[in-house]
Amino acid sequence: MRITASSIVTNEAGELLLIERHDIHTFDVPGGGLEAGELPTEAAVRETFEETGLEVRPSHLLGIYFWPNKPDAFLTFFVRCELLGGTLRPSEETPRVGFWPTNRLPLRMLPMHRQQIRRTLAHGGERPFWTIQPITLLFKMGKPVVGRVIHPFIQWKRRRRGNPSWPIPKPWRTGAFTIIRNEAGAVLWVKRTDRDLWNLPGGGGENEEPPWETAVRETLEETGCHVRLGQLTSINSYTDEANLTFTFTAEIKSGQLTTGPESAAFAWFQPGEEPANAVSQHRERVADACDPSGSVVFRKQSSRIDPQASQTAGDTV
Repeated sequence: MRITASSIVTNEAGELLLIERHDIHTFDVPGGGLEAGELPTEAAVRETFEETGLEVRPSHLLGIYFWPNKPDAFLTFFVRCELLGGTLRPSEETPRVGFWPTNRLPLRMLPMHRQQIRRTLAHGGERPFWTIQPITLLFKMGKPVVGRVIHPFIQWKRRRRGNPSWPIPKPWRTGAFTIIRNEAGAVLWVKRTDRDLWNLPGGGGENEEPPWETAVRETLEETGCHVRLGQLTSINSYTDEANLTFTFTAEIKSGQLTTGPESAAFAWFQPGEEPANAVSQHRERVADACDPSGSVVFRKQSSRIDPQASQTAGDTV
């Protein structure tokens, strides 16, 4: 899966920061692919500076779009960012940058990008949304031209000028877990069958599926219960690989707890009272879900399973 992050930045006049793409010369908000180990908030800040010369600070997550592109699906984060300073200037990737009134966006803008911008601008400070972006007929017609003609021609021109080719975005893996609480506030944990460890219900994504579908599917497979997702509470990037993990609150709609190939037992633990052999990264995710601010937590974690220790450098937005 390809993962990208875009920034929504406005100036004092309420105008929106836009860039012109160098390949198809349409306008969009600043953004680009995540680097291995990077958080979406970090990518939004970095890409904004690289493409526009402006320094920004992430404020909060607005929404997530899943785009079922084949062979690689795309997951795009839209992050509201505060303008700090810098000098507005174009770049090799962005021949034109500037601020536009939100009610008079440029005509040369893909309908998909226009729709995304409209929705994120209209989204307030409430919890972020997540949705699937359908592939339109216009995109199906234009994709072969961009992929087989425009991009190879741009790469050829760069090589002819002695410049390195644009790097190909690296694929990411995704995973998703759920936090299910009972009436007493205790959280459901699953005892693994392969190791003497407790972890939250969930697991890795399959077949380029959106993370919210991963959370529902994996919880069903491990517990035998159908769940309804509530809030997105945290997003974690592993420091040592390209893997992004999502944690959602959930409630059981139907079914009953049933052990199976991946689950040897179940138990309910109060937050902060998990056993010593509970996966430390998951203990952190439970604590993040209990944050009274209600913000989505962005945190870096190690992928190494160690119930006694965890790496927690990160920021909260």
